[in-house]
Amino acid sequence: MFVYMFVSAGEEYCHNEEFAAECYDGNVILMTSALYGRMAVGRCVKTDFGFVGCYKDVMSELHERCSGRAYCSVRVPDTELDNTDPCHVDLKSYLQATYVCISGQYTRQQHFLGDTENAGPENGGPKNIKGWKMQD
Repeated sequence: MFVYMFVSAGEEYCHNEEFAAECYDGNVILMTSALYGRMAVGRCVKTDFGFVGCYKDVMSELHERCSGRAYCSVRVPDTELDNTDPCHVDLKSYLQATYVCISGQYTRQQHFLGDTENAGPENGGPKNIKGWKMQD
């Protein structure tokens, strides 16, 4: 039987903040979404001066860094994420990310082995992620 230990809300991580994902009791992180840029007016972007709505999907970058691990952190701004050029270079971008904690592990080939039956897109899991492998 599969049970999600934790599902994160799509929180915003503003400039000079840190996204930190953590799982306990032998569970590991599975990233479910990650956007970097200026998605909407909110806590990180106070006013729309015509530069809202520019962003990049950085799911593959955060999957590589975080999925399959018990702990992961990303400081904003982040050089690798900035290099995706989500918005004008003079604008501050923020990170919006979600993850779940599931039972599983990474193999030496860096393929995730876990409960994929219940961790698919229909249950909040990722879609088409490099390195995803079904567990027998």
